[in-house]
Amino acid sequence: MARLHGEMHTEEQAWDRFLEHAKKARQKPTFDAEEREDKLAAAERLRAWLSTATEAQSAVDLAKTFLEAAGTQPYGLIRTRHAEWLKQWASSDEPSLRQSLTGFVAREDVTARFRSFARVASEAIERGHVPPDPPTVFVLGSLFSFALDPLELPLIERRRFEELERLLHYPPHSTTSAPDEYEHHLRFAREVEERM
Repeated sequence: MARLHGEMHTEEQAWDRFLEHAKKARQKPTFDAEEREDKLAAAERLRAWLSTATEAQSAVDLAKTFLEAAGTQPYGLIRTRHAEWLKQWASSDEPSLRQSLTGFVAREDVTARFRSFARVASEAIERGHVPPDPPTVFVLGSLFSFALDPLELPLIERRRFEELERLLHYPPHSTTSAPDEYEHHLRFAREVEERM
């Protein structure tokens, strides 16, 4: 049993309450304007940024144009600290950042994309180009996945996903690997979609 809105619920009760709430939220006439349109526009800007960033002869300032594409919260998609981390990577080792993005865009399989990005980011960390920051690697990998396929892949905010998974009795992830955790949250998102 888990608490949902202060009450204890079985797994099925929790799912029923959640799905009822989600259905009501989705039926709100302003739902798309409030919850989707800005995110889809940001995904489009990020796809363009990824395309430009992976061009062999591109001289674009990756850090500056990334901020313009993604924006930072409260109105953008990520926190300032994640953007600053990427900016540091771009400043200290832009070729490896471009390599990570090229590998990301080139792969069809979403988990292979994420693993490729995480691997190159890990190498940049090992070489001292950026500080270790697994949450940022996770957020950026999720963000880039979302940008490439925003109608199929969610932008995963770890704490929110973990809380909802807990409330709905979904098994917690048992890994420290960002790609494995990403796959876990994707499976949960797909289960939510199937139940809706």
